[in-house]
Amino acid sequence: MAAASAARNTLRRNVSAMRIESYPVKTATTVYEGTLVQLASGRLASAAAGTSRSFAGEALETVTGNTGGTVYCKVGWGHEARFVGLTALTKGFMGCMVGVSTNQEVTTFTGAGTAATRFSAGTFKEWESANVVWIAVGIDSRKTIVANS
Repeated sequence: MAAASAARNTLRRNVSAMRIESYPVKTATTVYEGTLVQLASGRLASAAAGTSRSFAGEALETVTGNTGGTVYCKVGWGHEARFVGLTALTKGFMGCMVGVSTNQEVTTFTGAGTAATRFSAGTFKEWESANVVWIAVGIDSRKTIVANS
């Protein structure tokens, strides 16, 4: 599978724990509802492995950024959501941090990016089936951007 290029119907649970924040979206960048997003120089972009950015959470709407930085996107974190788990992510990793692979895929933390650029999407909560996992979005992963919240 590859990065999502359209909004996705991401299933959520424990939504009462969700925190919602708004961030400006990176110029000419579209973030899609239901996908993982990260901050790049203070602006929101689709999450991807191998980039030195800070994880923000799950986009709650689809928006495209402008040059002036006046377009904002609501981002949720603290809840649980269902994403694509890459094959390396097995039941044995439950309770561990998961790393971002693409804006809709997570993998083992050490399998994401390089040691210098990997970041966590949250905590692995449940293995539903091959390639379908539940994560606690942003839990154990937001320490680097708390000051930006």
